[in-house]
Amino acid sequence: MVEFKVKAVQYTRNFMVYMGASLIPMLISIIINPLIALNMSPEDYAVSGYYLSFNSLISPLIGFYFIGYYTKEYFKVNETERDELYALVFKGLIYISLILAVVCFGGLYAYMHLFGIEKNIPVMPYLALSVFTLPLGGIYSLKLARGRIERKADVVFGYTVISSLIGAAMTLLLVVVLKLGALGKLMAPFAVSLLFFIFIMLISSDTLKVKVPVKKYLVLMGFCAPLVAGAMMEYFTTGFTTTYLESLGDTREYGIYVVGTSIAGYIMGFAIVVNSVFHPDIIQNAAEGNTRRLMAYFLLEFGVVAAVVAIMILIAPFVVGVLTAGRYVEAVPYARIISLAAITSTVYYLFNDISIVCNHKYHYLITTLVGSIAIVLLMRVVTNHGGYIGGAWMRGLSYLILAAINCVLLAGARGKRILER
Repeated sequence: MVEFKVKAVQYTRNFMVYMGASLIPMLISIIINPLIALNMSPEDYAVSGYYLSFNSLISPLIGFYFIGYYTKEYFKVNETERDELYALVFKGLIYISLILAVVCFGGLYAYMHLFGIEKNIPVMPYLALSVFTLPLGGIYSLKLARGRIERKADVVFGYTVISSLIGAAMTLLLVVVLKLGALGKLMAPFAVSLLFFIFIMLISSDTLKVKVPVKKYLVLMGFCAPLVAGAMMEYFTTGFTTTYLESLGDTREYGIYVVGTSIAGYIMGFAIVVNSVFHPDIIQNAAEGNTRRLMAYFLLEFGVVAAVVAIMILIAPFVVGVLTAGRYVEAVPYARIISLAAITSTVYYLFNDISIVCNHKYHYLITTLVGSIAIVLLMRVVTNHGGYIGGAWMRGLSYLILAAINCVLLAGARGKRILER
């Protein structure tokens, strides 16, 4: 009984620290958002939003799902092997990710030149900043993932809060003080990622000294490849909508849509916060086959997210008015609709986590491949009838499409195992 109480107190403490580690950066962002809104035009939001929309497409390729592999393998290996596993992923996030970032930059640059995007959206240095921020942040994300999975809440809290404070200061300097608009909005995260990349490299000499056999990299990339392909197709649930809507041609309304998306992003961010708290327990219980505890954690996570989304829908006019200093109240409908994606994504990611833990590595690829085709076909229909509002509705609907496909695949795999017995 005493041991149970000690564990309960420790879990509650870690829960509160994890929540603080994620909510404090969000609070900082909320506080500075009115100042950002006052110093960015709809065109600035359109430019920064357009480039950030590609993140969901290229970040899985650049990061190559290495962190997902780390969390999957962590509970399956002993202490010594965990150090080698960390070194394997750490080095992969440095060398392989940088090469892939260069490839992504070249591909996107060619795409924008081929389709004449520069007529409405300037290309350089915006493209370079948005792409090369991603590989710089890889080992930082790994550091946080290790902290969470090892229940080192204080480490996660320290890194997260400090990085958010530096990021906020850089954003205020570049956007509010220096008036760089979209350029400053993209330059700030690049500067923060570069700073933490240098710092983590300096304190990770022991990790860099660990020798990892080449065959380990082959196993790593072999496992991650189909997951990367699937993750890239998740672009069609998030970034594709923003990228596609640029083609409608109304730059001002497109900027308003991006504002609504950014406001709803706080709700999505909160959903990620909640997921980061429950994710280690969900992964562990999925790996151990403890269905009852798995569902208990999921239902608690789902209930918290759904409650916050409901509140957001009710008070959206007030929230948008405050966060944009009354300048972008037209973004209220977009913020309300896109917030619903926090609920549908929670359902989808549960099925996705179960598939990965159960070693159904091709489920993710099949799910996102089939789902992406459906989303692309539906996007034209909903935008023809609903314009930007139709695109907003697709954000939430897309996760439901993916969840349904993944659920069918899991049911099929379970049925196959039963027949084989």
